[in-house]
Amino acid sequence: MYKLITFEGGSQGIIKDPNSPKLLKMRCSQVQYPKIKFDDIKTLKFDTTCGKCYIEQNPDQIIDFKTLADMYAEFINGENDRSGGVKSLRVDQDDESMKAMLIVGILVRDDGLYIIPDGDTGFVKGFMSFSQKGKNKPIGLISNLYVNPKYRNSRIGSHLLDYANVLASTNNFNSVELKCWSSNKIAFDIYTSRGFKVVEDVTETK
Repeated sequence: MYKLITFEGGSQGIIKDPNSPKLLKMRCSQVQYPKIKFDDIKTLKFDTTCGKCYIEQNPDQIIDFKTLADMYAEFINGENDRSGGVKSLRVDQDDESMKAMLIVGILVRDDGLYIIPDGDTGFVKGFMSFSQKGKNKPIGLISNLYVNPKYRNSRIGSHLLDYANVLASTNNFNSVELKCWSSNKIAFDIYTSRGFKVVEDVTETK
């Protein structure tokens, strides 16, 4: 977001780079209940007593925690890479404790973590965390949305976005909000095609 420049005379300074990617707050106010089935989307829960992730709709189905944590680490690292700025958080692929802390942090907060499992293999095709933002006029907030690279280009992300509309409609939220880096053109184009519009540049407040 900032770059080092050399002024006349040889002195140097740091200025804001106008070409650096921007973190954009996007909002969709076209909340409606899509008339499609979402049987493949499951709610993930975390058992603090045994440290296992399982599907709420089928408690006997255990989700492979390591795979999910690896996916979240890749999501975090990818967002940092696209930001073009200072890496505020980067997760080493071998740092299992950091990845576990991150994913459990989502599961023990008020966020709902919704996943699309790959059958009963324990692996995950994609995930999305969704929560309520605000109290007087609450809206839906998508704070994480990630698709396993193995399953990209198969409408997994779009399907999760549709489900966010279901959650918003069910809870009487007027809109759904998320953030996206301007440099992440694929995600940005998907969001805009689903009715999301840029409402604010929040680069400096991230």
